[in-house]
Amino acid sequence: MKTKHSFILLIMTMLHTSMVFSQPLFPEPLSQRVANYKINVELDADDHTLNAESVVEWINTSKDTVSEAYFHLYMNAFKNSETTFMQKQNYNGNKESDFGWIDIKSIRRKNGSELTLKTEFISPDDGNVNDQTVMRVPLEISVLPGDTAVFEFAFKVVLPPIIARSGYSKDYFFVGQWFPKLGVYQHDKTGSTGKWVCNQYHATSEFFADFGTYDVQITTPSNYYTGATGVLAHRQTNPDSTITFKYKAEDVIDFAWTASPRFVLLEDQWKHIKIKLLIQPEHQEQAERHFSAAKKTFEYLENKLGKYPYSVLTIIDPPVSGNASGGMEYPTLITAGTIAKLPKGIHSVEDVVVHELGHQYFMAMIASNEADEPWLDEGINTYFNVKIMNQIFGESSSSFDFLGMKMSALDMHHDTYCAMENPEIQPISLSAKNYSIGNYFNLVYSKATCVLFTLEGIVGELVMDEIMKTYFERFKFRHPKTQDFISVVNEIVKKHHDNKFGQNMNWFFEQIVFGTETVDYYVKQVSNIRKTRFGMFDKQGAKSLEEAKSAFYVSTVKLGKHGRLTIPVTVEIVFADGSKKTKTWDGKTQQKVFSFKGTKKIVRVQIDPEKNNRLDLNSQNNSYYHEVTKAPFYKLSLISLFFIMNLMIIFTALL
Repeated sequence: MKTKHSFILLIMTMLHTSMVFSQPLFPEPLSQRVANYKINVELDADDHTLNAESVVEWINTSKDTVSEAYFHLYMNAFKNSETTFMQKQNYNGNKESDFGWIDIKSIRRKNGSELTLKTEFISPDDGNVNDQTVMRVPLEISVLPGDTAVFEFAFKVVLPPIIARSGYSKDYFFVGQWFPKLGVYQHDKTGSTGKWVCNQYHATSEFFADFGTYDVQITTPSNYYTGATGVLAHRQTNPDSTITFKYKAEDVIDFAWTASPRFVLLEDQWKHIKIKLLIQPEHQEQAERHFSAAKKTFEYLENKLGKYPYSVLTIIDPPVSGNASGGMEYPTLITAGTIAKLPKGIHSVEDVVVHELGHQYFMAMIASNEADEPWLDEGINTYFNVKIMNQIFGESSSSFDFLGMKMSALDMHHDTYCAMENPEIQPISLSAKNYSIGNYFNLVYSKATCVLFTLEGIVGELVMDEIMKTYFERFKFRHPKTQDFISVVNEIVKKHHDNKFGQNMNWFFEQIVFGTETVDYYVKQVSNIRKTRFGMFDKQGAKSLEEAKSAFYVSTVKLGKHGRLTIPVTVEIVFADGSKKTKTWDGKTQQKVFSFKGTKKIVRVQIDPEKNNRLDLNSQNNSYYHEVTKAPFYKLSLISLFFIMNLMIIFTALL
């Protein structure tokens, strides 16, 4: 359907409802509100296009006089096969409707300066002349420190078929990264002249933006329902068979929305938070799984980190044909993903809700640069993802509990990392653009999660809890970097352990965040040599014959290490009578020997019995048993089942 709704009417409507939007959501701002947006957008559902106008306000909080502005035009990533995004995706569209883009019709300053013809596309990351995802705008009138610049845009977006979080599938639309979006003006560590941080859109990168306010009016066909960032302040039916939804969000870094006539709206409540679920009709029997996972996640994160400040969370359930928009996070808005009749023992529904809701803390409030330091976002969030899934389903079955078999979510991340052809290929501290798609997930998600659980194993769970809470409280509504996180770790560890692990924990991060070192601890040899005592021995001042029947064992445990990573581990030695001894190996040498003398021989050796070191590449060789154990074979069967189930889910989704 092609609407005739005019933007004049939209603007008049916005002015008419200004009293609704003038009421603040929060008594006091939670952030600096550097970048603020007012947007009117109309969806043409037949042509899959958006026509929009926006007013963008930027406050220069730096000490610099700024003479240019940078904007993201993310939608241009889908414009042709030669964009930086598409080159890594190997996308093979062959007709115009396979692509999407954004056209800037006009841009001007509020003072009247026309800027449209002065803009230029730049490619600061890779120099790709075919990439148009970053726009530089020279300013005739510079923005002085403390001043505000206001830009007025008119633009059109052609939506692609669903790809990478955005686009359409039939009558389902998910609209993310769709408007001209300001970069972030930042200074380096030295505090010298700042620069615009405005990364191109890479296939492996996500986003970075300043906090601000959003007043957004979305007009769709009248039979559509929408979900969006923020709260729905008002909606009105228009005389031309359209409907306009008015959303408001404060202290957020982005705005995304969805529209479809097929959504079923369900609602629930957790404390001050209204949980809205827009679910596909065929998935309604799984509604409670979504709500339950959300409420348990809120409870955990509020207890461990702090209060969720917003009043709403909207969960979007995409149709199977639109699943490329699933599993994504935006402020107060997440997309999940499922298939009809998914067994409850396969916890993928809960897992994606827990993960994306966790991003409301580590992304929506802790707004680190996802493009430059993705591990700081995805790694920390996945660490909490595993923690919450463990609490909901139990550690041994947090990934799945199906057909009598169980699998731990943390074990799956560990196995994903260990299965890499070359785990030393790259550190986890790189910018997202430097990873292949496979290595991005293996390192930024799985290895980073193992790194954080290993850190917890070294310093203790209570200390780790304090680290995370301190980091969150100190840097919420700010843009922290890796060094900020390390500084918090050093501060809290020193407070509780003084110099137990050295002057600081830098040795840990240098090896496995900035470095690529790996380790494989293994039991090299266990020997029990039987000896007897005989001859003359002094006892109570007299000589006594010790007979040969007085036997004892000299037992030796030889441990080895492949790789250069130094992580301290404990070693548990069990004797035939059930007694145990626990030793510590600092891991600084390639070999370690422990010797014992007693009447019972060693029957079992276990390196890292508590599984604190989640970076060990092969935990199967960490044990010695006097009798053969079937545990390794059981674990291999679990892993096989997990991958078979995933293939079944993918196959079903493609039907």
